[in-house]
Amino acid sequence: MCLRPACLVWATVLVLGCSDGSGPTAPAAGRFQAQLSGALNATLSGTSNGGAFATEDFPDGRFAIRMYAPQADTLRSVNIDCPGLARPEPGSYPIGSGMEGCRGAYGRLFSSVSAGTIVLEHLSASSGQVVITVSTDGQLAGTFRFDGILVADPDTVGPVTASGAFNAILE
Repeated sequence: MCLRPACLVWATVLVLGCSDGSGPTAPAAGRFQAQLSGALNATLSGTSNGGAFATEDFPDGRFAIRMYAPQADTLRSVNIDCPGLARPEPGSYPIGSGMEGCRGAYGRLFSSVSAGTIVLEHLSASSGQVVITVSTDGQLAGTFRFDGILVADPDTVGPVTASGAFNAILE
């Protein structure tokens, strides 16, 4: 049997002992940390960089935040891109499935000389948010969270949430 004041004291000691109160730390420069939850549970970490690109589909350009986590013969990636060639300024930006706003994606790829690159699983964000906290000439840092349906070709696996933090080095 636990006396109420004694239980309260022990609970407080345990909580304070397990937490420094500072919350999660930001990744080091050029790194990211992410979690996938739902139909796929995984923790990812690796390198992060960012830069502008233009394609035939996006002649006005987009700015991409790229996050790569190599694992043996596969590469997991999380990507976020937003309209325009300029890096996003600090603020909150919605992530969706449309071409006019920011987009998010996750993928797991296999690559070899003989087989080339094969997409093993992929997800395009249907909703979410990216929050930019630092935006300078050499660095873009912030957090993200987006949801989508994971597909492991050719099968739909189910809903997955990707969330994490990045500290991208800009090219």
